[in-house]
Amino acid sequence: MKTGVVVVNSARGAVMDEAALVEALDDGKVLSAGLDVFEEEPKIHPGLIKNPNVMLVPHMGTYTVEVSHTLLLCENQRANGHLDSYCDGRVGYREYSPGYRERKAQESRPRAG
Repeated sequence: MKTGVVVVNSARGAVMDEAALVEALDDGKVLSAGLDVFEEEPKIHPGLIKNPNVMLVPHMGTYTVEVSHTLLLCENQRANGHLDSYCDGRVGYREYSPGYRERKAQESRPRAG
């Protein structure tokens, strides 16, 4: 690994050895790190907390407009006392995303020529 790399992990905490990361940060091998997940949640290695070159965020990898929209629709369904196929996993999110049905309709139209 080159010296001065930036490490970002938003996948799974277990893929990162936090003690080794702290050591690499202290040695300068790793310049900085951004972590959204942690090896032994909810515990976070104290060396990561103390290091000013480390950005720690609480599972913000899923904080997107699309995920928020999906969760809102599912919660609305649940609040109304029923869950249709949209929320029980039989239908994917994209079918309910803005403009999806219109795009699919255009794609399925016969093309001239």
